[in-house]
Amino acid sequence: MVRLPKLVPAFSSKGFFTDVDPKTGKRVSEVANALDAHGPTLTTLLVSSFDMFHGLLRDPGAHFRGKELVFVDSGGYELSEDFDGTEPRQYAGKPALEFNQDQYDAVLRALPRDLPFVIANFDFASRGLEVESQIRSARALLAQYPSFLSDFIVKPSARRAAYLDVEEIVFHLNDMRSFQILGITEREAGKTLLDRLVTIARLRQALDERGMTTPIHVWGGLDPLITPMYFCAGAEVFDGISWMRYGYHDDVALPRDAYTALVFGIQAQKTRSIHLRLANNLDYLEKAEMRMKEFVQDGCASFSVFGAHCTAIEAGYRALLSRVAR
Repeated sequence: MVRLPKLVPAFSSKGFFTDVDPKTGKRVSEVANALDAHGPTLTTLLVSSFDMFHGLLRDPGAHFRGKELVFVDSGGYELSEDFDGTEPRQYAGKPALEFNQDQYDAVLRALPRDLPFVIANFDFASRGLEVESQIRSARALLAQYPSFLSDFIVKPSARRAAYLDVEEIVFHLNDMRSFQILGITEREAGKTLLDRLVTIARLRQALDERGMTTPIHVWGGLDPLITPMYFCAGAEVFDGISWMRYGYHDDVALPRDAYTALVFGIQAQKTRSIHLRLANNLDYLEKAEMRMKEFVQDGCASFSVFGAHCTAIEAGYRALLSRVAR
């Protein structure tokens, strides 16, 4: 049995350098080094099928056994021209490598059936489709892998729409009972942070009203200040690669150089400081997960468990309550 909430470190090549591996002569992402170094210690992780198919993570399968959960992203993030909210370089750009649903299916077929995988629908092709069509397409794909948990990522249904239509999703919730997890991307949940919190809260309310315990998965982020707000709004699964892009310090995410200067000093050796920063960030995520569990165990009575910026998190929750009827 998996205990929630879950904060899932993600490994994606998007936004990171690729270089030739001197041992194999093949191009791999710098993220492969992080996976090789820290993958063995993780109980839960997320890897991209895009990177697996193109060999950008070297040997991800070596880190799958002994895990509580292994999430496999469908590659939509790498295919998108946009970056998520944690990426400091906010520019559009087409991926250098192609990827499609047949290639994603090839990755899924190669996964061992005896390991605890969580697989997503091929959401990159779903945007602009009515939610009913998205559900039908997801079922057709995910039903082929009944031994894996399914994570249905719902997308904006109107053409060129940037954000989710919550009312349409709620209308079709009963048709989503076959999926173990309901996923939304952080970017598409709403224009502002408050809008995103409202989206999560309304989905959680609607699920509860139907007696559905389906956890909500917010794809992207893992910001130490924002993630607890999503949790208080009703989400329970979170993933992201901010733990690789930043340094978690005093419950905020700092740019890498600033974190190094504060924690290790400006003369710190680069490779060693990177390794230590990532290890420290993973330790922080474990503690943040425990904070969320303690918050629930205490009856959600005190926000002080969230640390240095608990006042801001509580203020966000109070603002949410003003928009969503309890």
